[in-house]
Amino acid sequence: MGREYVTALGRALRLLGLAVAGLAVLLFGLMCFLPAMAGLIFYYGWGLRNCRPFLNRVRAVVGQWSGTEIAPPYRPRPPLPERDADGLYRLGDSLYRSRRRLVFQHNLAWVSDDPATWRDLRWLLINPVLAPLTALATVLVGPRALRVYSWWTARTLGVHRPSGQNRFLRWLIHGWELSWRGFLLGLLALVGLPILVANLLGFLVYHVLGMWQFWWPPLVEYTRQFVELHRRLLRDWVGIEIPDPYLPAPLPPLPESDGKFRFNNQFFSTPQPVRRMRRYVWVMTDRASWRDLLWLLVNGILAPVLVILPPLVAAGAFLLGVWLPVIISPIVSLFMGREMLPTMYGWMPLDPVPTTLFRTLGPLIGLPLSVFAVYAGVRLVTVYGRWCALLLAPTRAALLAQRVRRLTESRTEAVDGQAAELRRIERDLHDGAQARLVALGLSLGTAKALVDTDPARAKEMLDQALASSSAALTELRELVAGIHPPVLAERGLADALRSVALDAALPVRLTGSLPGRFAPPVESAAYFAVCELMTNAIRHAGADTVVVHLVYSADTLRISVVDNGCGGADPAGGSGLRGIRRRLGAFDGQLILDSPPGGPTTVSLEIPCALSSPRTSTSSETA
Repeated sequence: MGREYVTALGRALRLLGLAVAGLAVLLFGLMCFLPAMAGLIFYYGWGLRNCRPFLNRVRAVVGQWSGTEIAPPYRPRPPLPERDADGLYRLGDSLYRSRRRLVFQHNLAWVSDDPATWRDLRWLLINPVLAPLTALATVLVGPRALRVYSWWTARTLGVHRPSGQNRFLRWLIHGWELSWRGFLLGLLALVGLPILVANLLGFLVYHVLGMWQFWWPPLVEYTRQFVELHRRLLRDWVGIEIPDPYLPAPLPPLPESDGKFRFNNQFFSTPQPVRRMRRYVWVMTDRASWRDLLWLLVNGILAPVLVILPPLVAAGAFLLGVWLPVIISPIVSLFMGREMLPTMYGWMPLDPVPTTLFRTLGPLIGLPLSVFAVYAGVRLVTVYGRWCALLLAPTRAALLAQRVRRLTESRTEAVDGQAAELRRIERDLHDGAQARLVALGLSLGTAKALVDTDPARAKEMLDQALASSSAALTELRELVAGIHPPVLAERGLADALRSVALDAALPVRLTGSLPGRFAPPVESAAYFAVCELMTNAIRHAGADTVVVHLVYSADTLRISVVDNGCGGADPAGGSGLRGIRRRLGAFDGQLILDSPPGGPTTVSLEIPCALSSPRTSTSSETA
């Protein structure tokens, strides 16, 4: 028993060292968060990622103490996107020329989207308080305190396994985290006030000095990056999605017939002045720019009340009502040999300090007040997010402009895709069927020349010609099927997909019904999109089964493809999903992907369309 106690004391001292180091790591992470408030978000992901080696060391030490390995719960790093044909890297909806900047954004998305990152920060926040208490409890009760600490660390830093127990405790922890995330959003709102002042001063100074076309648009674009960071944090932390409200950026200027560049009634010999003035008009005429400035002003006033005050009230009520009078004061008084609660509350205008009253009524008032503040904080953070969405969401004009631009891009991509498809058909005909038909003609000519002099050789050449004609016919049928399958033209989309499912290399189940036929281009786009998704499920996901569900409602064709593969699909990692998205974009359709690591993968296709013929076609079977 004595040896175990001495070992526990040594581990308690080491635990204090880990607490000090953990506090330094926490400060390092917060220092990396400060540049993110100014728009330098790449330090944010870099800082969070570099906190992980220390936490892995903590897992190893605590796992050695408890005799149970604590596996790191982090998601694997997804592969970097490859360079496209135009020399650019695509990550999500953004294009990058520099691989270095791409790596920064890739690491930021990887780390910030991992739930284990936020559990690490929770541990770093609580550990500086809990570790000294554990060391003190180890002195008093021995190794049992370390076992409790090891259990808590394993639960927090290990692989997360959600359960249905302790719903109130899980709600309280989640509410506490959400309240402090709102607190960070409030601090970010206060940082927005200097940015607002810089915008107002810049607007006045630059217009008075006549330098608006040089400096004003970059300042507005920097403000947009700051607001975009707030949108992203609201999406990741609060779950409120706020789309990009800005009008499309102006296109690059094109020269006139005389080689000069025109802006209204002026001509310039270089495109730089036209580009600067177009960007100025772009930011000045976009209402979202002025709504951003209004949001910065009002947000700096409302955020302290809505999201900064509740977590401070919760922390203060718990600290003054529970932590000091019930936990800290008795332990310190035990070591000091006298009552320390009057000293701790000496700042209050009470003489003498009623120690018994504080220890009795403190928890009765402080604990419910703290829980109520957490509850109110959760509600107010949601209200704050919805209020931000009210000002930062796109207007009807912005939505219309974005849709027009998206449709223009999709039409351009559709035209390019059709041209590429025609080139592919021409190449397949030239290299396949045409070559076999040429060989067929040569064989027939040779047979004609040999039919009188060498009948056996002529018969052999005729056999070769027959084989060449059969091969050419097969290639032509495959080419036609690749352009527009006959079963799709004759039987419709549901029966064509059933035919594909019958030929698939794994079980495919088709469910749902379609009330009739659609326009041939719509059926062709949906057919080839589902074929591509089935191929991805077999080739990349390693799935065992695929479920395809068809439904038509509200003038929209909806198809969902679900597989039980490994998941982790990313449109930026390959051209298949991007090709499907471009194919659907020609019809104002969209692709919605849900593919968490480990699966399952669900891909939903939505195509606005109307029925062309009311023929009923159903499918509900396993192929």
